[in-house]
Amino acid sequence: CQQPRQHKVVRSSDPVLEAGIRLAQKGKFKEAEEAFEHAVALHPNDPRALTALGQVQEQLAKLPESIETFRRVIVLDPFSADAHVNLGIALGDQADLAAALQEGLAATHLAPGSAGAHFLCGRLLSDLGKRKEARAEFREVLDIAPGYAEALNYWAELEGDEGNRPMQESLLKRYVKLRPDRATAWVQLGHVLDRKSVV
Repeated sequence: CQQPRQHKVVRSSDPVLEAGIRLAQKGKFKEAEEAFEHAVALHPNDPRALTALGQVQEQLAKLPESIETFRRVIVLDPFSADAHVNLGIALGDQADLAAALQEGLAATHLAPGSAGAHFLCGRLLSDLGKRKEARAEFREVLDIAPGYAEALNYWAELEGDEGNRPMQESLLKRYVKLRPDRATAWVQLGHVLDRKSVV
């Protein structure tokens, strides 16, 4: 259930946390992990420091540690939709799709206007074979954020799996307009158009 991670931790006055964020943004995840561990040691009840640590642990494929860290964030801030999304992504990456979906649904309940929460649910529902529900979530994502390109991409993949070529074509055309640099999407669109011309 890999979902792109962005290290957009809320700015703080903690120089250790700030240093870790800069390292993570440069892709220096091991060094960032050390900085975030130090920040957590200094401020064990700071959800921002724990969130940053959990995200870096996930980047380093330390999924059990990441899951445990995100659970600590939820204990501290149970009404944070982002915390539930983060835990849902980590659980999904560990292939615990049912538990991941519960976290995604909790996030959409807490923040109905969160495109990221609905996208997570759409991905998980699609992976669980619940395609009708997945479609509804992807539609919701695009109602909230019409430029959410990855929702178009995954929805197109779902339609392709079901053989709904016209819908797949429409979604892929919208996707490549938003992400013209994605060569694989152009190839997929080419295949769909080729099949259309043969029929």
